Amino acid sequence: MRIGITGLGRIGAFHAETLAGLDGVDSLVSPTRWLHEHRPVRLDEVRK
Repeated sequence: MRIGITGLGRIGAFHAETLAGLDGVDSLVSPTRWLHEHRPVRLDEVRK
C-alpha cells in the first residue's frame, strides 16, 4: 500500500513512523514545496 502524508514536522514524523510500522505499507509519499520533487519515502528512512 502506498500512503500520502503531508507535513513531516515533529507531529507528521510521528505519524509517518506509525504508518511505516503497519503491515502492508510499502511506501509513504510526502509532497515538498516544489511539486516536481514529490518522491516516495523509503520505509527505512522512517523506520527505526
